[in-house]
Amino acid sequence: MTVKDDKLYVGGLGKEWTTGQGVLVNHNPQWIKVVGHLGDVSHVDWVENYNKIRKEGGFMYPGYMVFESCAWSSSEKKWYFLPRRASKERYDEKLDEHRATNLMISADENFENISYKSIGTIVPIRGYSSFKFVPETNERLIIALKSEEDNGSTRTYVTLFDVNGLILVQDKLISNKLKYEGIEFI
Repeated sequence: MTVKDDKLYVGGLGKEWTTGQGVLVNHNPQWIKVVGHLGDVSHVDWVENYNKIRKEGGFMYPGYMVFESCAWSSSEKKWYFLPRRASKERYDEKLDEHRATNLMISADENFENISYKSIGTIVPIRGYSSFKFVPETNERLIIALKSEEDNGSTRTYVTLFDVNGLILVQDKLISNKLKYEGIEFI
C-alpha cells in the first residue's frame, strides 16, 4: 500500500494468476484498489502498468514478477517497487522459493520511463516483503524488510539503502522464526 494524491493505492501481486505449473488462469492479481478519503473504492486495471515494468526487465509471461511492496515518491513523482520474486522462466511453485530479487524499480507516473537498479547481491531465498521511505530524508533513504521462506523455515531481515542503490545497513536478521510483512512509520 502507498499514498498518492491523498488516495490509498492497494496493489495486486503484479503476476498473472497461474496454476502451480505456470499455466495462465486470469489477470485478477494485476488489478489494484484505490481508496479515497471518504472510503470510496475504485477497482483499477494495472495489467498494462505491471507489464511495462516486466517488459523493461525481460520478465514477460511466461516469466513473472511478484510484487509485495510499492511506494509513491511525491518528491520525485515516481513509483518505486522492490519485487519479492522474479523469473524469466515459467512459474513453478517449488522453484519459486529460490527466485528472490535484489531489484529496485522506479517508474514515472505514467510508467513511460522505467529504470532498474540492483541492490547488493541476490540471496535466492530472501526477497523483499515491505519497504518505506525513511522520514526526514526527502524520500532518499529506504528501509526494507526481506523475508526467507525455505523448506518450512522462515526468517526476516531488515536493510537500509538509498535510492541510488548504496547500502547503508546490509541485511540484519531480526527474526529467525517469523515473517514480518509490513513496516510503517507513525
